[in-house]
Amino acid sequence: EDTDEYVISFVDRVALLVDERVRPVLVFDGAPLPAKAAEEARRRERRAAAKEHADMLHDAGNVAAAAAYKAAVEVTQAMARRCADACVARWGDDVIHVVFAPFEADAQLAELSRSGEIVAVIAEDADLLPYGVPQLLTKMNGNGHGKLIVLAQFFAAAPQDPGHFDLEGWTQDMLVLFCCLLGCDYVDKIKGVRVNDLRDLVDRHRGDLDAVVAELPSLPYRQGDIPADYRDQLHRAMTTFRCQTVVKRDRFSWRAAPLAPLPDAAIEAFGPSPDFLGAPPNRVVATGIATGILDAETRR
Repeated sequence: EDTDEYVISFVDRVALLVDERVRPVLVFDGAPLPAKAAEEARRRERRAAAKEHADMLHDAGNVAAAAAYKAAVEVTQAMARRCADACVARWGDDVIHVVFAPFEADAQLAELSRSGEIVAVIAEDADLLPYGVPQLLTKMNGNGHGKLIVLAQFFAAAPQDPGHFDLEGWTQDMLVLFCCLLGCDYVDKIKGVRVNDLRDLVDRHRGDLDAVVAELPSLPYRQGDIPADYRDQLHRAMTTFRCQTVVKRDRFSWRAAPLAPLPDAAIEAFGPSPDFLGAPPNRVVATGIATGILDAETRR
């Protein structure tokens, strides 16, 4: 059954920003990223299982069905467009700016943030840090309060909170490797390995991928074998965080490009245009996607 409840909720959250004279830039996902295909397949399976469970509860007259159905919801491009259109209709496109990413919204937010087009990114959790977002506001509540994370501060000094990891002296590449080892959308974690052991491993080898992978088998509590190609899986995941396809603004249009140039090691391993990063559209299509004229998946 169709509903506009999610649109109302989205607009209310944007209103918190507009009322404080913030000019929001709304960024939405585009086409599925090839590097994320395995994770997307798992999510589809989980949604299908959740739908089956919710239907069973509903048929039994159990009021828990309403909450169970939430786990079965898939956010579509049509839903994103309804949210964007509602915000522009209320405040106008001089206040509300909308960008549709060619692939992952996270990478597109990183591009806008790193290029200085936006001051900070608002997101539910810290997943955007491995993309190199300089300032991230997480867990924003209904009053507009949240936790501001400044990436540079992560590396500048030991944390005051004993519950946080000590990343003093780390580089962005070390953080990306650490996040990949923890498991992410682009690569699975080695089961059983403790988080602190992975942090210490990355720290000890200063993020050297070969040295880290060579020592993984000796870590305690590991469950199962390490895939023979795990080093390549990690390299591919790290490259995806660094270099997946985004759109970059020119004066009157948008052009597709990697978030950052491919390093020589990635070109040697995967070629100059790896398919898993998302095929870059030409300038005309990129502009159409970014402005919402064209669908990112069909490019029509």
